[in-house]
Amino acid sequence: TRVASRWHRWKIGWIAMLAMPGLLLAQPNPPPATQSSQAAAFDEVLQRIVGPASLSATGTAYDADLERLRTTLPAGDQAREARFRSVYCGSSTWRDPVQALAYSDDALARARDLSDTASEARALLCRAEYVMLTSGTQRGLPEVDKAVDLLANGHESQLLAESLETRGDIL
Repeated sequence: TRVASRWHRWKIGWIAMLAMPGLLLAQPNPPPATQSSQAAAFDEVLQRIVGPASLSATGTAYDADLERLRTTLPAGDQAREARFRSVYCGSSTWRDPVQALAYSDDALARARDLSDTASEARALLCRAEYVMLTSGTQRGLPEVDKAVDLLANGHESQLLAESLETRGDIL
């Protein structure tokens, strides 16, 4: 048994050594410090935009936060890109509702691709607003209803309340 034990340890040692390069390659590269600080700045601004502070923000302050969010968006970060688009579609800088509707559709597609429920609901609310501007108030109601249905799980209570308020304003 002692010989078998040495043979077993030797065999396991060789297997471990052969597996090491694969394990080293499988480890994710840590993001550069600047990108992680940029991501943290993005997350902080996003929280101001979608959190309780947004309810008392002036239009000017909200637009300034949207601009800050745009400048802190880390390049190549698809999840944050979807979140950004889902709030930026509601910016007051949009002058053409048809272009804004197309942007909202893109935001909606990105959120769905990532299964980001909150971003999907925000994009639906943007879409509803631009559908109402281009096609009439009642035509936006199904989009708002979709947002309410998405948020029924209770994880985004503020966004659900905003969606219900929007639906109440339409009705």
